[in-house]
Amino acid sequence: MASRALRVIAVAYKDINKMPSDIQEELEKDLNFVGLIGMIDPPREGVKEAVYTCKRAGIKTVMITGDHIATATAIAKELNILGSKDDSITGAELNKMTDEELRQRYKKIFCVCKSDPRA
Repeated sequence: MASRALRVIAVAYKDINKMPSDIQEELEKDLNFVGLIGMIDPPREGVKEAVYTCKRAGIKTVMITGDHIATATAIAKELNILGSKDDSITGAELNKMTDEELRQRYKKIFCVCKSDPRA
C-alpha cells in the first residue's frame, strides 16, 4: 500500500478487564491483529503544476516529509519530483553521511523522509 502512495495504519485490539497502571507496557503487548488500513492523502491542488513550473525555471524541488520512505517515494514520483535515477533517503541516512558523501549524492537526492526507518 505504501508503494501506491497510501498511508498505512495497522489495527489491533486487546480485551482487558481494567485499565493497567503502565498503559504502554501492558496495552502494547499481546494484541490481536485485525488488519491494515490504507488512506490516501492526495497532494493539494496545484502542487503538481507548481513543481512543473519550478523545473521549467531550473529550480530543484526537494520533498521533505515525515512519511515512510515507500509512501514518500510514491508521492514524489506521482508529483514528478523524483525520477527513475533519483534517490529517496531517510533523515537517519542523511545524518550518517559525511560532507563528502553528501557532495557526491546531493544532485540525485529529491526526497528526504524524516520518519523512523524502522516504521
